[in-house]
Amino acid sequence: MLVVLAIMVALTGDRRRLLGELEEQKHLVRSYGDALWEQHPRNFRVLSWEQTAYIEANGDTREFIVIHAVIEGQDAPFVRLRFGAGWPQPKRYQRKVSVNVRSVAVDGRPGTRFRVTKDWMPDGRISVMSHFTTPAAVGTDVRLRMEWVWPGKSVPLTSRRNPDDFTFKFGNPVERAVYRVILPIGAAVYWEPIGFRIGDGVATLAVDESGERTHVTVDVQRMPVSRKVGVRLELKK
Repeated sequence: MLVVLAIMVALTGDRRRLLGELEEQKHLVRSYGDALWEQHPRNFRVLSWEQTAYIEANGDTREFIVIHAVIEGQDAPFVRLRFGAGWPQPKRYQRKVSVNVRSVAVDGRPGTRFRVTKDWMPDGRISVMSHFTTPAAVGTDVRLRMEWVWPGKSVPLTSRRNPDDFTFKFGNPVERAVYRVILPIGAAVYWEPIGFRIGDGVATLAVDESGERTHVTVDVQRMPVSRKVGVRLELKK
């Protein structure tokens, strides 16, 4: 029994060491990727961005993002995107986040998966790099679909019953961006726009309560650069 116990202790220590080394490697990949990306921040021009979030009663969130973009300025080996939950999530949630990215054909047919590296930043956001098989040449039309499962992402809204913001912000011009939030079954919400006023021409906001799930949609034409746009939601009691 003592021998078995000693082996188990040794294996546990070895596993912790390997996990620590893996985290260090992920941090290094992100650091090198960030340095390369910041040298040419405008080589990825987004034509359209359509994001849909399905929220469950416990706060778990499943999101889909369909992106149409063009490579400009210089060939791109990868695409870097960053996302956050909007609140200081415990690491037990972060460890369970899964991300899948695949190409999309012009007719909407899903294609093959990208190689993806992801790493958590000190501010609680996740950095996702989707790597092309070979660098995408200038002028390449890029269409991709990102899907993630994010446990507890919307806990402030669903469990704590606090107002919660659903926004996006881009460092480069985006011709059109849509954020669609699909609430838990039977949920109704109070809402207010973020980053725009109704009727000012920046965005439209639609709330559809006709089905079993309420749909809240923000549709932005010519997305303002470096400005949060979206909607604040609060569940009705």
